[in-house]
Amino acid sequence: MRAAPAWFVVGSLAVVACAKPGGPKGPTPDAAAVEVAIASVTLADDCPDNRGPAWSLPAPSAPAEAAAAEPAAPPAADMASSQSAAKRAPGGGAYSAQEGEAACEQSFVQLRVRGPASGGATRFAIKKIELLDDAGAVLGELTARAPTAWQGDHYEPWAETIAAGDDLATAYELTAPAWATYGKGPFESHDGVYTLRVTVAVGDDERTLTQQTVVSGPAVLPPGAVT
Repeated sequence: MRAAPAWFVVGSLAVVACAKPGGPKGPTPDAAAVEVAIASVTLADDCPDNRGPAWSLPAPSAPAEAAAAEPAAPPAADMASSQSAAKRAPGGGAYSAQEGEAACEQSFVQLRVRGPASGGATRFAIKKIELLDDAGAVLGELTARAPTAWQGDHYEPWAETIAAGDDLATAYELTAPAWATYGKGPFESHDGVYTLRVTVAVGDDERTLTQQTVVSGPAVLPPGAVT
């Protein structure tokens, strides 16, 4: 299924991770020792599955440093980069004015997961992904699928199990933001700062990770637009 026009995210402005209080018994020792952080977020299309054997998500990014306070507005350099990124296809390809759209780019989130030094395997899962506006209001939810882990030079399917000594760069494909349901038309500007809030389960331990991102779009012009 072909998604709506592409929207791109550039920059990782903040990463905050916090653990929700566990139940009466609390998280298991193995789960408590697992480290999880958001490395990067891209909000774009939801591409069809038949993309060919050479297709892959971008290589992993290093998690951003935790920030003491979130900036009130994105740096000018980040906004400028996002404006130009919206005109590029995946892998740096050129924007196609003849076709009126850039090639499909998959929405995804990359996570860095580190296992404990010792102990048994721990199960991992994404429970919920929410998109928030710059005021902290929830706009809607995105769905994660196709868990993968980086293996040298490509991603392989990941069983969502964390073993002792693991240091994993993982990625999940996401559904595209449903901008129309957020009160925005398909060709209206969605420029701004948004936050992705990801709730994960590590064993019996539930945690919330957030990352602030800069969105620029649309990546296509309305029909009949003069350039």
